[in-house]
Amino acid sequence: MFSAWTTGATLVVPSREDVLDPVRFVNDQALSHWFSVPSLISLASRLRRLTPSAMPSLRHSLFAGEALTLNQARMWQTAAPHSEIVNLYGPTEMTVTCTEYRLPIDPAAWPVTPNGTVPIGTPHPGHDIAILDRHLRRAHEGELVIRGPQRFPGYLDPNADTGHFADPGNARTFRSQGYDAPDDHWYYRTGDRVRWHDGVLLHLGRLDEQVKIHGYRVELGEIEAALRDQPGVHAAIVVSVELSNTRTELRAAYVGEADSSTACELLRQRLSAYMVPSTVTRLDALPLNANGKVDRRAIAATLNSDA
Repeated sequence: MFSAWTTGATLVVPSREDVLDPVRFVNDQALSHWFSVPSLISLASRLRRLTPSAMPSLRHSLFAGEALTLNQARMWQTAAPHSEIVNLYGPTEMTVTCTEYRLPIDPAAWPVTPNGTVPIGTPHPGHDIAILDRHLRRAHEGELVIRGPQRFPGYLDPNADTGHFADPGNARTFRSQGYDAPDDHWYYRTGDRVRWHDGVLLHLGRLDEQVKIHGYRVELGEIEAALRDQPGVHAAIVVSVELSNTRTELRAAYVGEADSSTACELLRQRLSAYMVPSTVTRLDALPLNANGKVDRRAIAATLNSDA
């Protein structure tokens, strides 16, 4: 809001109806800037609205709130060929995005990532980050922690701060333990898994999205990327379903024209056996929550009830 108002621009907020057809909204309002969750790209694609040069007025397209896949970015660029695409990341506690990655204008220069998502890039100026392993030691891959001028001071209930602020220099020390350090010394633990990829941060998912199946640690994002790479698959989500205290299964859902049995067979050819979902289900659309993000809980409930 302030970016618009302090530069003399007009801020336009879509209605619920407008969100259902973002391409029409962009053109009706002659928008030059766009900012939304990536799920709206999949929605516009499902409606077959992302045709070549469908949004010629756009100059800057910003996405945040959930992972932006390279496939989504390609579809959006096709429809908005004059627009720069920026992937933003940040939890609410960092008010509200704290890293960014700008895709090169030339798609041939776009990165290739193992999970098929656009990197989240590097921190905004003035911010300091670290990556910690499960023992809270600095690592190449692990949980992202961050501090800087946008970091919130703490939750309204101080008891809720427990475990959310850490000091990578003294890994097992938390602010709630009374360690004598100024407030701005502490890093906020985001709960997001990242790794360095060609000098920028790559988001791997939430810590709780890394699951253990048959004794193996499994990255749900890696399976989703393998499913999205298949012809006729536009979007894909993999969830873990706990069937008992000792049994957990992987189940997948996708949107597209691909045949589910063929999709499952192609996964078997590409992935290790323990990574192949027990079921692969085609859905008309991936359910969204009130914030417009893909609702993993609703998908897990659907796949659990259908099994």
